[in-house]
Amino acid sequence: MQPIIVVDAGNLLFQKELSVPDRADNAPALITARGIVKAYKAMAYDAVALSTVDLSAGAAFFQQPPAKGLPFVAANVFDKNNNRLVVPHIIKNIPNGSLGIIGLTGGKADSSDNFVIVDWRKTLRDEVAALDKCTMLVVLSSLSKEENDELQRDFAQVDIIVTADKKGAAIQPRSSQHSLVVQSGSRGKYIGRLDITRYGEGNWSIAGPDPLEQPCNELRSIDQQLSQLGEQTQGTGTVLSQTKARLQAKRQTCLDRIARQKTETTGNNQPGKKYQSFFLMVTPIIAEDSVGMIVQEIKAGIKTSRK
Repeated sequence: MQPIIVVDAGNLLFQKELSVPDRADNAPALITARGIVKAYKAMAYDAVALSTVDLSAGAAFFQQPPAKGLPFVAANVFDKNNNRLVVPHIIKNIPNGSLGIIGLTGGKADSSDNFVIVDWRKTLRDEVAALDKCTMLVVLSSLSKEENDELQRDFAQVDIIVTADKKGAAIQPRSSQHSLVVQSGSRGKYIGRLDITRYGEGNWSIAGPDPLEQPCNELRSIDQQLSQLGEQTQGTGTVLSQTKARLQAKRQTCLDRIARQKTETTGNNQPGKKYQSFFLMVTPIIAEDSVGMIVQEIKAGIKTSRK
């Protein structure tokens, strides 16, 4: 099974920046933000970047539970003592290599905040150098569109840029020779899925249909039929034997096709990176699971805060 990496580029906690986080009328927004963090933990996110809107919760929010346990990444956000607010990157193991995930925060911090946002360009150069052993690099970015275009143009080492532009909707991947820019919209309306196959270094291109899909589906169907025949206790023995023999022959033919196709695919793959992109609409249904319970907790907490 291929690994699944779940990420978010930021702008997840609030609809707009909080001017004073501990002000009484911001209580519902902070209750919701804590609930979102709990839900992301329950869904096992691998990396989550921070925008200036998220940072308006204040530095203390990210240094204590529940936010402290979520894998936030922000390479260019520092506190007043020049210490990073959260880790700059996360490395995930993938087949035949590793995936480096870097967080970049766009915009500027307000002068009253207890953290600073430094220029992302120098920070990214340092991070790329530190992660030079990684097989692929992903940047989670809340930079502006113009800055993301600059990043895509000037940092050839970055393979994928996941953006969190509040003005942008779900967009089909924009590819250059070396990098891919993706965004799945805002406020959890869509889940973006990106299937990646990598054949060494090279340019991005859209993946075609999987040549193994049809013979593998046929093999599953044959195995199901053989299983059903094995459970039969009635019928002519000769007829059952002939049917099983015919299915066994078809099964072997499928196995031969799969083996041959795997050999041809391995031999014919040109160097490069292939992708398929999907947008999955999120239906607002409260399930009876851990995330559903968190949503109910958020609603109850907001109701209590308004009494």
